[in-house]
Amino acid sequence: MKLTQFWQQLMLRLALIGAVLAVCVMWGGLVAPVSAESTALVRIIHASPGTRSVNVFVHGSKVSNDLQFASVTITDNASGSPQSVALSGSGTTALAPAVSLSPTSLSFGDQQVNTTSAASTVTLTNSGNAALIINSIGLSGTNSGDFAQSSSCPSSSSTLAAGDSCTISVTFTPTATYSRSASVTITDNASGSPQSVALSGTGVPGAPGTGSDPHAQPPAGNTQQGPLGWLALIGAVVAAAGIGTALISGRLRRSRPR
Repeated sequence: MKLTQFWQQLMLRLALIGAVLAVCVMWGGLVAPVSAESTALVRIIHASPGTRSVNVFVHGSKVSNDLQFASVTITDNASGSPQSVALSGSGTTALAPAVSLSPTSLSFGDQQVNTTSAASTVTLTNSGNAALIINSIGLSGTNSGDFAQSSSCPSSSSTLAAGDSCTISVTFTPTATYSRSASVTITDNASGSPQSVALSGTGVPGAPGTGSDPHAQPPAGNTQQGPLGWLALIGAVVAAAGIGTALISGRLRRSRPR
């Protein structure tokens, strides 16, 4: 039993040495054979105690992270039992797209009913390491009809490369007063799909007109428009005053005793 354990430990250590040498060769880009005058400082540290994984450093630089090693051991009645097969490998991050939105909400504040706001934009970034396929971008929610969107993002027939960005523009046209809300919804092949951007705004009554129409025509029969109108008015007042004075003078003469 002790002899079997010895062989198992020996095979395991040989597997580890083989894995380290393979990593060193990869790091050096198929390093040239080491001569008597050249040396390399290799340091192996367990990634965590009790696990079959190590971090490998060459000349102080990490060349492998969490390198896995093990062996398959076969115990039988043949000569040289147990036999073993060394195993090694290194894990990599899975390729996948990811969506980042900035900002994650848009507030349009107060907007007069039936008027359109200035556009506000949202930046969509593929923060993953694989191509992002955007299936659709749309509006949803209680008052989705009060908002409109357009975007520079690729359609489902194209992709957004890792690290690239596109923009989504949104406008607000309230059809009624009080608070209005909706969402921009993005459906894609990234984790967490569909993603959304919250939209909000408040419809307020339109202000009454304060200006005059320079092309408006004066009402028919308006005799007081412009200087001539004022002169006519003054003449009418003077004439009325003269008639009144004459009537009063006549009455006084008739009532005076002879």
